[in-house]
Amino acid sequence: MAMLLPGGRGAVEIGKAWPSFHRYAMGGAYGLRLAGSGADVAGLVSFFAPVEFSGVPDTDQPIASVSHLHCPVLILQGSADVITRPDHADRLLAALQEHHRDGRLEKLRRQGHGFTYEGAPMGTCCNFSESATARSVDLVVEFAARLPD
Repeated sequence: MAMLLPGGRGAVEIGKAWPSFHRYAMGGAYGLRLAGSGADVAGLVSFFAPVEFSGVPDTDQPIASVSHLHCPVLILQGSADVITRPDHADRLLAALQEHHRDGRLEKLRRQGHGFTYEGAPMGTCCNFSESATARSVDLVVEFAARLPD
């Protein structure tokens, strides 16, 4: 899952770019690719974003978009995520720092993919941890408030 916070022209540009990225990316990976597409994006909140997929060319990997990002990135990751391992978030932050991009990583303890509680059955909904959801909302609001007008 990703939250793109568009700049002045961003909503139109993001809308035009969106269909072209569907082949290799969903959720947080989609957000990385869109934010790195040149669209006017003021900020990106990346929730449990994979940085690579097996069988996908290097140039199409989500992490390849980092060098093209021009917006701050907030990475939210559950420490107990078994779908997108937490090391993906560490690698994303390292790539942002390597390219001198503004990035921040927040890991939420004992939270799985989608911020379900640790050990929640796979494929279930409505198992979201209320504390993780509330913390995520607080982090997103704080991040959005720092973005330029």
